[in-house]
Amino acid sequence: CCPVSVELGADISSCMGETVMLDAGNSGVSFKWFRDGVEVATSKLLTVSTSGLYEVEVTDISGCAKKDKVRVTFNELPVINMMTTAQFCEGETYSITPMITGGQSYKWFKDNAEISGQTSNKLNITQAGTYKLEVTSSAGCKNTSTTIATSIKAPVVELGNSLQKCEGET
Repeated sequence: CCPVSVELGADISSCMGETVMLDAGNSGVSFKWFRDGVEVATSKLLTVSTSGLYEVEVTDISGCAKKDKVRVTFNELPVINMMTTAQFCEGETYSITPMITGGQSYKWFKDNAEISGQTSNKLNITQAGTYKLEVTSSAGCKNTSTTIATSIKAPVVELGNSLQKCEGET
C-alpha cells in the first residue's frame, strides 16, 4: 500500500493577471509538475499564471508515487475603450459612452465615490470630475477605466450694435 497522498482539489477558475498557487502536499520527497503533459517544475509548490491541465507526480522515500490533476483556467478581463479626457460646456449634459467587450455588470464612480444607481454601460454627466467605470465579466473578472471630465465656459459671441439697412443700401 502506497502511503503517498496527493489531492489538488476541484478545477480552478481565475482571472488573467492573477496567479494561483498549487500545493502537492507533504507526503512526498520529490515532485514533478506537468502542464498539458510537459514538465514545468520539480517543487512542492507551483505558482500558475497560464491556463492548462496541471498534473503533479509525488514520490515518497521508498519510491512509491501517486498523481493528481487539476484544470486551471484564466478568464479574460472585460475590455474597456474609453476616452481618458473629455471636455463639455457648462450647463450641458455630456455622455461618457465607452466601447466594452465582455462586460456583464457596471459600476460608475465620481472622484472615487460610487455613484448610486448608475449600473449601465454609459453615463450622462453635468459636472466636471474624475469618472471611473468598473466592468465585471460573467466569470467575475473586473477591469476599470477612467475619464477626467472638465467643463468649460460656453463662448460669448458679441457681434456689436444692431444695424438696420434698407433694401438697396450698401
